[in-house]
Amino acid sequence: MRLADVLGGCSADGRDHFAADAHLARLAVGHDSTARRDDRDAEALQRAEKFIARHPRNAAGFAAAVRCLLPTGRLARAADFADRGLRIAPGDESLHLLKGILEHRLGQSAAAIERLLR
Repeated sequence: MRLADVLGGCSADGRDHFAADAHLARLAVGHDSTARRDDRDAEALQRAEKFIARHPRNAAGFAAAVRCLLPTGRLARAADFADRGLRIAPGDESLHLLKGILEHRLGQSAAAIERLLR
């Protein structure tokens, strides 16, 4: 898997998140065995973390990490990445959407609704 696959071919400023969503959705619901899907999720997360290490001020890496963790159910860790990304880019709509999804899945639906209505 290439970094472009994890980040959806994002430019340096982190655009084109929808391609990453589609790619990760294919990984999550594809016809792969569970073990192979787990390996791919782990590899995708590893690549996102490497991207974050190289580009710590680029919110796209944090969003990619959240997208990697959501299908695995590792919601607390995903929320940490979302929070870190929002500290860097407080106006990033894709991160707000991901954070809203996380809040809802963590039982904080009122906070998610409020976040998404802003």
